[in-house]
Amino acid sequence: MKISKNNNQIVRIHFIENEKNTELIENEILDKKLDILSIARYEEINTWNIEILVNKDFKLEELNKILIDAIHYTPIININNIENIDWVSESLKNLKPLSIDRFYIYNSYYKNINKPEKINIKIDASNAFGSGHHYSTIGCLESMAFLKKFKKFKNILDIGTGTGILIIAAARLWKSKCLATDIDPIAKDISKNNIKINNTSSFTKVLEAKPLNHQTIRSKGHFDLIVINILANSINKIVNEVNILTERNSYVILSGIKKTQRAKVIAKWNKFNFYPLKMFSYGNWITLILKKN
Repeated sequence: MKISKNNNQIVRIHFIENEKNTELIENEILDKKLDILSIARYEEINTWNIEILVNKDFKLEELNKILIDAIHYTPIININNIENIDWVSESLKNLKPLSIDRFYIYNSYYKNINKPEKINIKIDASNAFGSGHHYSTIGCLESMAFLKKFKKFKNILDIGTGTGILIIAAARLWKSKCLATDIDPIAKDISKNNIKINNTSSFTKVLEAKPLNHQTIRSKGHFDLIVINILANSINKIVNEVNILTERNSYVILSGIKKTQRAKVIAKWNKFNFYPLKMFSYGNWITLILKKN
């Protein structure tokens, strides 16, 4: 059954749940790459909301299945047709600026707000992953801020760059050679645009490539920092390639890992002499900093 059969182009799906359940639902939707226009999770008057914007032909059954997988039941859903509205701007309003250690992440709606004492990064929500609001991205930003305290990296690789937020952060922190990759051509274009907006083009190159199997990646030699914010199963699949692209005393940031997957990931990477240095934990997600011995 389709949500709507009228001529409205955009449909708003909204429901209220507790903080934990809205987090689980958002994570499941992002993991499954549901065909949506935007998703926003936000707190309002002591309640947690999820707002999803979709095209009129979106099939509600797809969302229902994800809700069952995430929280084992279907909450009360409010559905409204939206006419004559700039839905991108409406979505950006709910993605409020984030202050994460050295970084201040904001979008176009909040463009007049600036924190001169912070590294300001402008990122709009889009079809590519990485507005900065997901715990896995926050963990990566915290990890880079931590490493900045005692390490200077000269050759940095970001695998699965999405919007480019992490490679922009790395370029702003270290002003070193930075390479970003993604298998999605849309993500490549979005990240290149964001890199230009954030004035890091002189340090950063973006490739559309399967992780690590591109000649340009291998031609860069060994990387002393690799940032990987994808999913745990995919992280473990590329450990051998990461091993080839790194030397002793290189660092790897791994994110997109649920707490229940921590031991499996660490055990796999231990086999290639990568050992945990620090862990950041947010909700059900963790981010690991590993050092190669």
